[in-house]
Amino acid sequence: MWINESCSGAELRQLLTEDHRFIFTLIKKFGHERPKGARKGWKPTGPFPLLSDRSDIIVMTDEAHRSQYDTFALYMRNALPNAAFIGFTGTPLMAGEEKTKDVFGDYVSIYNFQQSIEDGATVSLFYENRISELQLEKDNFNVELEALIEAAELDAEQEQKLEREFAREYHLITRDDRLEKVAEDVVAHFMGRKQSGKGMVICIDKVTAVKLHDKVRKYWKAYLGGLQAELAMADELVRPELQRQIDLMNQTDMAVIVSQQQNEVEDFILTKPEFDITDAEKAEVKKVARTLLQTLKEAMLVLDWRKKQRTRADVYTTVKTVLDELPRAYTPELYEQKCDTVYQHVYGSYQGEGQSIYAVG
Repeated sequence: MWINESCSGAELRQLLTEDHRFIFTLIKKFGHERPKGARKGWKPTGPFPLLSDRSDIIVMTDEAHRSQYDTFALYMRNALPNAAFIGFTGTPLMAGEEKTKDVFGDYVSIYNFQQSIEDGATVSLFYENRISELQLEKDNFNVELEALIEAAELDAEQEQKLEREFAREYHLITRDDRLEKVAEDVVAHFMGRKQSGKGMVICIDKVTAVKLHDKVRKYWKAYLGGLQAELAMADELVRPELQRQIDLMNQTDMAVIVSQQQNEVEDFILTKPEFDITDAEKAEVKKVARTLLQTLKEAMLVLDWRKKQRTRADVYTTVKTVLDELPRAYTPELYEQKCDTVYQHVYGSYQGEGQSIYAVG
């Protein structure tokens, strides 16, 4: 028997008082039903009711962490006080997941990563620390910064705001020169592996993912050109290996994959970096964002627009024209930054004919 997402907790409670061999359900079904007519913010009072005191009930929980330490888990155990609980988890030793053993008891069976490799269910995993380090090259940076702040005659609030801005790591992590180094290393690492396979790069946000994707493609093309030049001059002994690498690079697909999120253009304009504007100015930003998307979808995002220099230029010009209506809080420098950020987002998110990559399954 299966309890699906749409079934109520009341139906689950009824089934548990009956005699069924199997019941599949979700832990959130062990919750107090909100009474009809109850106001928003209603909270249950009293313990969750006993549903069965039988000792021959076995609860088998998948992904036995986090939700198993929360309110619904307590309700479930109150409802079935004499049941046996077995938990399945693939992350029992990860930070924050140590409670799994405390809640469910000692291990009954362990199927570890090495066994999975030996069974052929998983390929070998190798970890190599490859960090593009961030470091401050000017030892007297703080002294110079303090001098600049003093010369600017900022008030206390403005100084705190500036300090918060400099404290954020986002600007350092997404610096263009750093992304260049990361992209070059991604290509070198991918092609330097002794075996072919897939690769995945996880970025701090969608804009950075698009930027890094473009840079990786640039270094990919350069690396491929180098191999082709080597092949033209190579002797017969090394030609097969060079040709294999060239074929691999020509056959490899590369794409940006992002998750769906609403109002992203607004988010890119309002954040990265974040700064303080009034509610009225935020309303103006939202209006500008809606106008921009509507304009682009109706006239600019034609099929394969990203492949043509002229259409790319037209889209970028449209972005700049519409964003010129942003509130005065957006300084000329910030305006230029937002134009670039929003364009990168549009470039990475909209394939053509107004279609977003979010719609692709």
